[in-house]
Amino acid sequence: MQRQKTLLKKYEQSTKSSVFVDKRIGEQNEGLGEFDKAILRSQRERQVRIFQIDCFFKYIGRNH
Repeated sequence: MQRQKTLLKKYEQSTKSSVFVDKRIGEQNEGLGEFDKAILRSQRERQVRIFQIDCFFKYIGRNH
C-alpha cells in the first residue's frame, strides 16, 4: 500500500502527461481538409522515397 502511494505521488509530480499528440503532416493545421492532408502526406512519402533511392545509388556508385 505504501508503494502505491509513493508511485502515485511521483506520477502526479512528473512533468509527463499521458496525452496523445498527432504528429502526422497536416493534423496541426485546422484549415486543411482531409483530401489536402492526404495529398501532403503522399508528397512527403514520395520525397522520402526519392531521397532513400538517391542515397542508395550514391552509395553504390561510391563502392563500384
